[in-house]
Amino acid sequence: MAALIRSELCAAAAYRLLARQGLGSIYSLGFFDMRKIEVPGVIVDSFERFCEISGVSLAFDGLGATIIYRGRRIILYRESAPGGARRLNWTIAHEVGHALLCHAESTRLSEAEADVFAAELLMPEPAIRVLDAFYGYPLSPGELTAWFNVSRVAAERRRAELDRRPSIDSPAADELIKRLFPEHIFAQAGRILHKLSPLCEA
Repeated sequence: MAALIRSELCAAAAYRLLARQGLGSIYSLGFFDMRKIEVPGVIVDSFERFCEISGVSLAFDGLGATIIYRGRRIILYRESAPGGARRLNWTIAHEVGHALLCHAESTRLSEAEADVFAAELLMPEPAIRVLDAFYGYPLSPGELTAWFNVSRVAAERRRAELDRRPSIDSPAADELIKRLFPEHIFAQAGRILHKLSPLCEA
């Protein structure tokens, strides 16, 4: 039997990491810069700067990678990578997912889980569900790119994924919503989502 993606674990890990970043509101995610993220036990740095500081020469032709250097886990990204800051955000978030989910090797499952983690970190499902409920319609991919610092392709995939399944409630999701939205918005959206959830599951 094929191993299943641990979606809820990926989401919970992403929400806990977001909680550590001191985000003030939902608007903080619109200019979220993964190059500045604080990850326990992990250094995030550019490939170019690492080589200059360490004096180590690495063969590196990808957008991002994780290495172990002198006992430290270091996530490297290429400053000049195509796609700009939004593509770079996804690359770093994906690598952070590998680190926090304790992936020992690259497999189809580990890559899929890192993608789930990256989606939840950059476009948290609870935040999107609340925005959908507040505006009264599912936000389009174009609107998602405005709210979250992600590419159009990533937003399209996220919208399609969330449209296929009902909302997943969890204590970590509730805590994240409370951090990102004022209390009255959280309460209003919660009532709407509660009414919609039985319909989604039907």
